Amino acid sequence: MENKIGKYIKYAIGEIILVVIGILIAVGINGWYNASKNEEKIRNILIQAQQNLLVDIKDASRIFNRFIEIDSLSRNILTDSVSVETELQAIDINVGYVDFNTNKSAFQQLVNNLENMPKKYAALFPEFAEIYEVLQSDIDAGNANLIAVAQDSKFDRIYTDPKFSEYYMGKYSKKEYVAYILSDPFLKNKTIKYAESFARVASGANRFRELGTSLYKKIDSLLGNQITQYPDLLRILPNEEIMHPYLGDYEWVGGTGIAPEVSISIENGQLVTHVQGVGSLPTNWEKGSYFYNRGSIIRFYVNKKGQHFRERTDGIFNQIWMNKRDLDL
Repeated sequence: MENKIGKYIKYAIGEIILVVIGILIAVGINGWYNASKNEEKIRNILIQAQQNLLVDIKDASRIFNRFIEIDSLSRNILTDSVSVETELQAIDINVGYVDFNTNKSAFQQLVNNLENMPKKYAALFPEFAEIYEVLQSDIDAGNANLIAVAQDSKFDRIYTDPKFSEYYMGKYSKKEYVAYILSDPFLKNKTIKYAESFARVASGANRFRELGTSLYKKIDSLLGNQITQYPDLLRILPNEEIMHPYLGDYEWVGGTGIAPEVSISIENGQLVTHVQGVGSLPTNWEKGSYFYNRGSIIRFYVNKKGQHFRERTDGIFNQIWMNKRDLDL
């Protein structure tokens, strides 16, 4: 009897152990399955986030290209390069506005799934927060400021000048309307304010492009995508051969005020501007010879003598540097 009882106890213990092992295996398989499904879900959200980034980066490019136009128009007004022959829309620039907005749907999904996010993807969250929370606050403020400036510039005339309605209703020719606008003693003041406000929106959009491009590439890296060529929207440098003639040290030669010397180099696949006494600024490519860093428009060009120049504008101020090796040409 003792032997039978002993055998039975051993058998029962063995059965219990097998059951426990089976349960642990089942739990492990279920956990692995849930983790796999959860990772797939997060991966899909990150892919959607990349699509959101591409759409918003394209819109940021639209803002910057409009800023290039505003810069040219405003400097024409500020330098008295307009006349009654100028088109109305080239003078009355502070009536309209644009705003820059971002799609935060994928980011919100990440927030909702933060507790279940795999550790390797959680490292991206601070960068998402930097774009869609911290930077978004600056973007919203810039949008609101530009809208207010644009509306005020028009409504001020409505409530302070009885004759404005007659010009606005088309009772005078376009040339007379232009002459009326040019006679406004505060035209330059309004133009400066509008250009400053537009530069602020452009700065937020450009900053989004910088952070968004970096985030897009980091997502690719974590997803294990082997990318050899990114979409043109994400290019921050044209072919290096194009930029090589413009690299080197520059001396200020003209424009508004006196500017410090700068040096241009390519570092880690990006054009970098080193400003004497200020520091280093990333300079990203937009199109052709146009680049941007925050709220500034950067343009490189060469004249008939073969001298290489760097021009910086921001809607108000214009500064020009020449490559030092070309000073004696």
